[in-house]
Amino acid sequence: VIDTWLMSCRVLNRRVEELVLNLLVGIARQRKLHRVIGTYSPTEKNGIVSDLYSRLGFRFQSESSDGTHWSLELSSFSASNVPIKLTLSPDIELDESAGGIA
Repeated sequence: VIDTWLMSCRVLNRRVEELVLNLLVGIARQRKLHRVIGTYSPTEKNGIVSDLYSRLGFRFQSESSDGTHWSLELSSFSASNVPIKLTLSPDIELDESAGGIA
């Protein structure tokens, strides 16, 4: 479950969100999970990301008083080939399918 997805508006639509999802999926797969779940809770300032989960391939699950709920099945996820590289500290190991992670 994605507890909080917080990003600067300066990096949105520069494919950083795809890189972050690649990283999250890599961690989830390493933990032998089958899906990632996220909730979009609308506020005055976050309308710019109201479609983030759908753009990233999540499927709409439900709507409640706290927002919309989304699910991404890891078996059907293919990492995006993003033109960004992220190097993690050596003690963090990820599934090899985490595209863009060095």
